[in-house]
Amino acid sequence: MINKNFDTVRAFADAIPLEFGASREPDFAWRNRILQAQPQPRMLFLTRIAQWKYRARLPGFELPPPVHEALQEFDDELKKGLEL
Repeated sequence: MINKNFDTVRAFADAIPLEFGASREPDFAWRNRILQAQPQPRMLFLTRIAQWKYRARLPGFELPPPVHEALQEFDDELKKGLEL
């Protein structure tokens, strides 16, 4: 559902060039901000989903113990970075 919402926001941003009126220029400014900002949280979301599947050891997402431990260390470091 979250990924679908990213697509919906992108679709709304893509519709801005088709709109006319007094708010067109401010809408373009917002569109540019959205298009510049959206890829990073989307990539973070998709990466975290994949990592969660490995951490949860879902079927088809099993890792050897040393790799699983490295993933846990990565998660811990990422958490520290996001808490800044």
